Amino acid sequence: MSLLDRDTVSVQPRSPADTAYGPALEPSGEPVTVVCGVRALSTSETAALGYQTRAAIRILARVWPGDGHSLVAWRGGDWEPVGLPLPRTGSPSTAHHQIDCLYAG
Repeated sequence: MSLLDRDTVSVQPRSPADTAYGPALEPSGEPVTVVCGVRALSTSETAALGYQTRAAIRILARVWPGDGHSLVAWRGGDWEPVGLPLPRTGSPSTAHHQIDCLYAG
C-alpha cells in the first residue's frame, strides 16, 4: 500500500455565488470520494478573541477533482484548501497533487 492510498476524503466542489447576505461559496455538484494520503501539518491555540484552535493538514492525492473553493470532509471534520492544488510531477508512480487545508469545523 502506497502512502498516497491510505485514507479517503470527500471533496465537495463549491463555486462563488451572490446571496441575500453577500458573497458566499455554494455547493456545485455532488461530493466526490478520493483515495489519498493525509498528514498533519500543524496545530496551534490562541486565546485572542476567545479560545481558538487552528489545525492544518496536507493531502497527497493521485487525482484531485477540487479547486481552491472546495470543501474537504475528513474524519468527521470539514477542511478548506489554502490556495490551489499543487501538482507534483515526477515519475508516473509518484506523481500527485498536494493540497494544504485548514480546519473549518
